[in-house]
Amino acid sequence: MIMRRFIYILVSIIISYLICVYEYNTWNFIAGLEPSQACERLAKYAFYFVIWYWVAKAVDLFND
Repeated sequence: MIMRRFIYILVSIIISYLICVYEYNTWNFIAGLEPSQACERLAKYAFYFVIWYWVAKAVDLFND
């Protein structure tokens, strides 16, 4: 149950990041694929969630 929540949160953050980058690029064609600060923050959170997911997965394997 907890793992499913981690996956839902991770997927929602990744989708939000992709939408953020897409919207930023449609408004700023000259800058290319340079994300805004909000997008960089979302990417950092997604990275942290990936780390926590694998830590929780490893702890779950040790409990079996």
